[in-house]
Amino acid sequence: MRIPLLLLFAMVVPAHASETESAASHPTDAAAPAEKPAEKPAAIEAEQDANNAPGSKEPKVLTGKIVGVASGDTLTLLVDATPTVVRIAGVDAPELDQPYGNHAKRILTSRFAGKVAVVTVEKRDADGIAVGGIKVGKQDIGLQMLRAGMAWHYKDEKDTAQLAKSEAAARKAKRGLWRDASAVAPWRWRDKSAQPETAEVAAQPEAAPQPAAAAAITPPSAPVTPTGYWLNTRSNVRHNRRCEYYDNTSQGRYCTAREGKRCGYCGG
Repeated sequence: MRIPLLLLFAMVVPAHASETESAASHPTDAAAPAEKPAEKPAAIEAEQDANNAPGSKEPKVLTGKIVGVASGDTLTLLVDATPTVVRIAGVDAPELDQPYGNHAKRILTSRFAGKVAVVTVEKRDADGIAVGGIKVGKQDIGLQMLRAGMAWHYKDEKDTAQLAKSEAAARKAKRGLWRDASAVAPWRWRDKSAQPETAEVAAQPEAAPQPAAAAAITPPSAPVTPTGYWLNTRSNVRHNRRCEYYDNTSQGRYCTAREGKRCGYCGG
């Protein structure tokens, strides 16, 4: 809790005054006690100005180990033994009930969980969550998620050239969610009343009839829970959980280690 500076003076000055009075009644002790309390207000003020800018209620920089990942743009840091939820400024990852939402969460977890992050706090959102740029070493987490095609650049919150270029590069290379022409931005997804039909189709891809070739690859007993392997049913290529294409193709399913052809990058 931040105590107003005037109150700090009110708390310190009376004590000083009483010591001065006491010194008057005992002249032999006056020199030592009189100087020591006088330094306290200046020291307190200096420390307060260093930790909190005028009008601020919290530090501008948070440092802590990443101990939890809620989504592709929100995580929990352990700051001074206190769990603190933070969100990446200007980056909006798919919701968990949205296509690529869980995959974005897994990508962020696999790359950064357990590492020490530094957050430059820019504001707090409507939910009271600290929002800002987040780095692990020299890696900017927001830029990494955008370049991987795992999030949108949220211009209404923060519009910078770096964020824009990172999203543009992923779009051009059709990485991550940009492989899906019907991908819906999270802020539109959250607004259910304005949600287009394409979002409903994207949310339930299995409802669409499968091509004959894909159906031939998919046996009736195909796994429906994560197995550590993902089969792109369009190309019949198998990816393991370390691959960026794991659970990240427009058509696919979980599979066994013997199905399909091995991915040339991860080895399947």
